[in-house]
Amino acid sequence: LYKNLSDKAYFVKVLLFSMNRNNIIRVISENDEYYRFIATNNDKTSTIEVKRIECLTEKQMMISISKKIKKLEKYNVSPTGKYAKVEKETLKLKW
Repeated sequence: LYKNLSDKAYFVKVLLFSMNRNNIIRVISENDEYYRFIATNNDKTSTIEVKRIECLTEKQMMISISKKIKKLEKYNVSPTGKYAKVEKETLKLKW
């Protein structure tokens, strides 16, 4: 609605996954890095707030979800620290 799309725009239905605070995501673009998802910063400009995992800084970064990103993956982390890629995620609602 507020993305300024024309009435003739069409989309292929692709649902990757949902992202919640502190989820681990892998962003493959010019470089390949793992991040901790913090929040959706601005839905209109498609930017998300993340923290780098390998770096010991508390500084947060803003990443724009755009054509530059080749692949976006979500990972679960075991109690022992091993990463497991989320292949299929189904919506589960509890009432």
